[in-house]
Amino acid sequence: MSILNSFQEQTGARRQLPPTENFSMEVQGYKRDPEGKPFITGIRQDTGEEVCVFLRPYTGKTPLKAPRAEIKDFYAKPGEISSVIDSLPNDELRKNVMKGYKAKTEPGGTIIVQRAFTDAEGMVQAGWLVSASKYAGHTVVHPSVMARVDPVIYRDNAPASATVTVINPEMTQVVKSAEQLEGAVLSGFGGNGNEVGGRNGVLIRLSDGQVSKAVEMLVPRLKNKETDEYSDMPVDQAVARFLQSSIGKQISGLVANPDLQVEVMPLASLAMGSQTKAGYEQNGGKLDAANRAYRLDRQDQSETGFAESYLVLHRLPNGAKVFTMAEPLSNKPQLFHARDVATAHFAGHSVTAEARDLSEGTRQEAGFEEDEEFELQDVMVQTAAPAHTAPRMRM
Repeated sequence: MSILNSFQEQTGARRQLPPTENFSMEVQGYKRDPEGKPFITGIRQDTGEEVCVFLRPYTGKTPLKAPRAEIKDFYAKPGEISSVIDSLPNDELRKNVMKGYKAKTEPGGTIIVQRAFTDAEGMVQAGWLVSASKYAGHTVVHPSVMARVDPVIYRDNAPASATVTVINPEMTQVVKSAEQLEGAVLSGFGGNGNEVGGRNGVLIRLSDGQVSKAVEMLVPRLKNKETDEYSDMPVDQAVARFLQSSIGKQISGLVANPDLQVEVMPLASLAMGSQTKAGYEQNGGKLDAANRAYRLDRQDQSETGFAESYLVLHRLPNGAKVFTMAEPLSNKPQLFHARDVATAHFAGHSVTAEARDLSEGTRQEAGFEEDEEFELQDVMVQTAAPAHTAPRMRM
């Protein structure tokens, strides 16, 4: 990694600011600096480093369209929220009481730090903060996964729905026979390599070194005619159905070709929670705003790509999980089409998304501009260091 990565080049062309970051932070406490400015101390969950987070003043050219929670709004004492929630008799009452806490997050909880960079003094300057887990265990936060918020399908006389797809490239298997293909699909359909929950599946990629094609398959769901409830098809039946399908037969016939490389990686799919969905659709909003940061083409929501992301999940009373937040870790992310995801066996090819502010909740309505002005001295020059120890900064 070059020490010039964070250097802001200035020429006759319009200056491009390095993209800001988004990450999840476990809260340790709330403090003030010698000048009385409030900040939050915590552990950045994707890197494990200790950070001090300030909320920088908004300097955009247009006024905010929605109020921004300030650091004082997040302050909560240890146990202030969790002790009350634990004392309540049922989930419905807990949900109603939780709404009253708004941004409050006690130590041990998780805050999403958005549009952040590290200044010359090593302090994180955030543009927006969101409470993701109000106390330890309130939600499930995955600080770094390869995720994609999928295109929203609109149907007549049916409500739209949003899903997030998560893949695990590190668990990719190269298969060279029909037997190995069956074993890899059986593993993926059985949940091996699925670290987030939801519906199990696989991503299969075929490549001849020049052209790549991808197939995504989820375990089918069966409807109980008596209860109208859905459940996953037994794994062995799901594998058999796939192998007997036209695409399954086609892949089985190609897998032994020495001129092709066939990879199978675990995949998971989770639906958006109902309250999150309602938040997008209120006041005439459209649900596809949820995938704007993942679009390969900013104006076209019909095709989205995978990016290194944080993911926030909520457990339902029946044990299922739904997603409430997902956002790339960079505000100018490297997006991968399913056929182009990098693995240990495949170099991959990404598309750099345009620098833009397109993330969750009210923030997408807040009017933040990517061209907020920061000077060179606001950015700490990063020296070469291993990725797991080097502070993540504006790059």
